[in-house]
Amino acid sequence: MSVARMLTGDRPTGRLHLGHYVGSIANRVALHQRYESYFIIADLHMLTTRHRREDIAQVSRNAREMVTDVLACGVDPARATFYLQSAIPEVGDLNTLFQNLVTVPRLERVPSVREMDFPTGSRCSAIPSSRRRTSSASRRRWCRSARTTRRTSR
Repeated sequence: MSVARMLTGDRPTGRLHLGHYVGSIANRVALHQRYESYFIIADLHMLTTRHRREDIAQVSRNAREMVTDVLACGVDPARATFYLQSAIPEVGDLNTLFQNLVTVPRLERVPSVREMDFPTGSRCSAIPSSRRRTSSASRRRWCRSARTTRRTSR
């Protein structure tokens, strides 16, 4: 009989606070007793929104503090596996493969990517920032008109 698994994680963007505990850590502590538990420290994912030099310099410290805080909240290290994303070289290899499979128009349809703020001139900033915070119906109209414009301009 196989044991059920729990996979969860966080980006080490800063210190954990009470909101983290109430929102997710308390539940993880309770659930990790029943499941084979894997906790991802998604330091590579953190770079999608925190890519300044100061933020990158803090990643290692933030990751250590995050694991320490989760353990202090009650996660048993004998029953949990912590996984630092950047410590596994194959993650970068898989990322390269997946980047070649997903097109920019497909990414533009993903709400979480569409609402990110990309640097000006970035290929992924095809949706103007003035449209990112508008209603979904308005975004759909804009995306349809943008697709039509792109097709006719080729």
